[in-house]
Amino acid sequence: MDVLVVAVGDVRCGLDAARIDAVVRAVAITPLPVSPSGVRGIVDVRGDVVPVVDLRLRFGLEPLLDDMHAQIVLLRMHGGQRIAVQVDRALDLVSLDASEVQPVGVAARASDLVRGACATREGLLLVHDIDAFLASGEREELEHVLREHREPAA
Repeated sequence: MDVLVVAVGDVRCGLDAARIDAVVRAVAITPLPVSPSGVRGIVDVRGDVVPVVDLRLRFGLEPLLDDMHAQIVLLRMHGGQRIAVQVDRALDLVSLDASEVQPVGVAARASDLVRGACATREGLLLVHDIDAFLASGEREELEHVLREHREPAA
């Protein structure tokens, strides 16, 4: 499996490269009045309104002071929903053998995000479950907020 290695604070994370549409420089994020935890807001990607999940917030880290130097990874979740994930920076594209990715015994919320860990020459790599970036309840809440955002006020 090919993964894009990204940095989030001091943590190296792997994202399934087959699910990535693009990696772009950070852009201004439009905040939403009400959104699930970790969702920074929305961005316009070629006319498509896409929610932005900040992995620093998901990991309980402080947001970047200057997030215009961050990068955004555009991903496709199962079912076709597009999502943007804000990371500190994209580092490398690597190939992993699926058997190298070992389950990790961590707190329930973290284990929802992390599919497993893999030891590499550069250190430990956390491989993420892209579909877990938004829990089903968060997806529904976000879809509701996005519908309200798209509809003109009466």
